[in-house]
Amino acid sequence: MLDLKDITVSFPVRAPLFSGRRRDRLHVVDGVSFSLGAGETLALVGESGSGKTTIARAILGLTPIDDGGLWIAGRDARDLDPASRKAQFVFQDPQASLDPRIRVWEAAVEPVALAGPRTRRELRARAAALFAQVGLDADCLDRFPHELSGGQRQRIGIARALSVSPRILIADEAVAALDASTRLQVLDLLSELQANIGVAILFITHDFSVISRLAHRVAVMRFGRLVEIGRTADVLVNPLHPYTKALIRAMPGRGGGREENGLAGGRHRSGRRGSLPAWPPLRPVGPGHAVAVQEPTVGN
Repeated sequence: MLDLKDITVSFPVRAPLFSGRRRDRLHVVDGVSFSLGAGETLALVGESGSGKTTIARAILGLTPIDDGGLWIAGRDARDLDPASRKAQFVFQDPQASLDPRIRVWEAAVEPVALAGPRTRRELRARAAALFAQVGLDADCLDRFPHELSGGQRQRIGIARALSVSPRILIADEAVAALDASTRLQVLDLLSELQANIGVAILFITHDFSVISRLAHRVAVMRFGRLVEIGRTADVLVNPLHPYTKALIRAMPGRGGGREENGLAGGRHRSGRRGSLPAWPPLRPVGPGHAVAVQEPTVGN
């Protein structure tokens, strides 16, 4: 369904003093490769600033790719406009992602209305079906966002993403703003929806504690690069990269953060476009389990 091969995304920054260059490129995504199958959930894990959301924006066509390849359902993404990529986004903050001036049923079907002419009756019927699909009562249709709980608002966000029948759902920290019990309900909803409609889910998070309930596989990012990827159980039980170990130890009840594991500091590589050496491929260590062979380095 989704294939990324050595993709690189960079942004212009001021070059280091005395480097002799006026501008450099900060490599926010630095040679990332992974795949996502239909009906599969891949958790993309890493601290803030590791490049997770930039990958999501590249998949959606909102951020250009410098190098590498991106294919959706076997088609080169360069030949697809954002609307034809069949990928939709679920935002972290459900309240901020909804227009406070319109009723939530209108918000849920806004992508449908933008896709082509529909009567108001057709749009409302579509909204009612979507509400039932995400576990919301029909009496919520005419409410405004502020009249709903955080969990209900996030269900509206999921309904809106599903309104145009995507093949890929990108959930970016979609449960981070919810309380513990609501978080589990939303995770279970995503699992149920996936079982019913076969949508592929890219679940972006910094929190290892939520992925075991949803994800089939885990990909760990640091400084724009994948450092470990594998089946969820394998990575949680037998993490091999020091950074993966540090993230798992930082989970509540595990004790210890990255500073205690010698992983404080570091940054993304920077340099002129095409000037940095390619990373070596991840080293296979088991069925579907691979780990980076060296730490990311800072470019000159």
